[in-house]
Amino acid sequence: MAVTNVRSLIRAGEAPWLRVGEPPWQPTSNTGSVHALLSYGHPSIGTFRIGDDLVLFAVAYEDDEDELSVWAYVPVPADVFQGQQFDTAASLRQYVNECFAGHTAVFAAANDLAIERWGIRDVNRRPDGLTDAATEFMWSVMKAESFHRLQAAIRLAEAENLVEPERAGLS
Repeated sequence: MAVTNVRSLIRAGEAPWLRVGEPPWQPTSNTGSVHALLSYGHPSIGTFRIGDDLVLFAVAYEDDEDELSVWAYVPVPADVFQGQQFDTAASLRQYVNECFAGHTAVFAAANDLAIERWGIRDVNRRPDGLTDAATEFMWSVMKAESFHRLQAAIRLAEAENLVEPERAGLS
């Protein structure tokens, strides 16, 4: 797949380079030059190339207990880290948050480090903008999942003649 402009794809609401089942730091086989800037057992902040574009990725949320994580992606200029030095992981995270601020980004929900769902959100310019956008994304995923589960439960109840379609509001 020749992706020539990730930024225009994101503006169009598309992320064909992000594949369900793939690791979040390498979301497609076409990902090139993965460079981890911060790792804790796996890359958690870094960059990769898709075509000519450099994409910054970062874990926006990670829960070790249930293995759920939310990842964020944004195209960045090729020289985004040139001349940058970070004394702490916190200073790197702050810089990464600034890279996302004011941009449209792709977010992916991963379970056990495999992408399951993705969506696109705008990241505000506040210091916690990346966290805010990741939270909005997860709320939308949870709402959609709850709706699909409710629909499935109603269909099952109908199939077992436990409810009438008119009463379930599905007629």
